[in-house]
Amino acid sequence: MIEDLKKRLMAPVEDVFVDGQHKREKAAVLLAIQRQPEPTLILTQRSSNLGSHGGEVAWPGGKHDAIDGCLETTLLRETWEEIGLPPEKLTLSLISVPSFPSLVWW
Repeated sequence: MIEDLKKRLMAPVEDVFVDGQHKREKAAVLLAIQRQPEPTLILTQRSSNLGSHGGEVAWPGGKHDAIDGCLETTLLRETWEEIGLPPEKLTLSLISVPSFPSLVWW
């Protein structure tokens, strides 16, 4: 069952629409837990110069590019670009959850 879920989650991404009208951007984020010396969750802070969610704390990750093929590749690429964590250092547990637009400013 786990292997089947991994295959399905790594398949090419289909276009997703909100309200049947607006195309949503595909993205992937990493909830990285470093095990040693103690469990630690890795977060980033977005540049305050960004127009979208500038200065906010976020998980490593970002927008899916067409060349990525699947969201796992997006996740690995974005994690490397943002925090310099090489793909070979990651053990992925693929979990898919529904996404909702962020409409709340903290």
